[in-house]
Amino acid sequence: MAIRHILLQRYESQPWRNGLGISRTIACGRDPDGTIAWSLSLTTIGADCPFSDYRGYDRVFTPVAGSGVTLAIDGRAPVRLDMVDRPFGFSGDACVECRLIGGPVDVVNAMVLRTWGVQTVTVLHGHTPHYPVTAPIVLLHALHGPAEVTIAKRSCLLGTGDTLRLDDEVGTNAAITAGPATAIYAVAFRPIAPDR
Repeated sequence: MAIRHILLQRYESQPWRNGLGISRTIACGRDPDGTIAWSLSLTTIGADCPFSDYRGYDRVFTPVAGSGVTLAIDGRAPVRLDMVDRPFGFSGDACVECRLIGGPVDVVNAMVLRTWGVQTVTVLHGHTPHYPVTAPIVLLHALHGPAEVTIAKRSCLLGTGDTLRLDDEVGTNAAITAGPATAIYAVAFRPIAPDR
């Protein structure tokens, strides 16, 4: 069991595979062979662009600031994502063209290797008093803070952009104390195989 408070300034910057941007990695997990099994990151998209090829992964894309984007997936009619804090899932196998609606946007990206496990994304607002921990890896990211999160008799104050990582805390409840404007991005990663 472990609880880790990850500060915004500690996130690691990583260039996109397609070279058109940079993401800040909040946290990631790897298989024994070094393959990324799951990850959570922040990205600022400043221009229209194709998304990188992530075959074998499932992705959840959540705009959190800006006017939003449209995503054209595998040549189909574009999907308009102009509401902040609304997660949108799609396959990393897909060919995706991203177009900005009205200037740069900030997004949170969650990704999981399909053969490793599954992910569930929920956006919690200030009126949500608790979050039940149902997976062995959970990250609570303060989109709009601050928020105090208490779990296993330990309290952490998250500023905007900070993240709380919970490992092997299944069965506990994270109590959340926050104002009405607060939003917390919660992602749960659950492996398929018990030994991974």
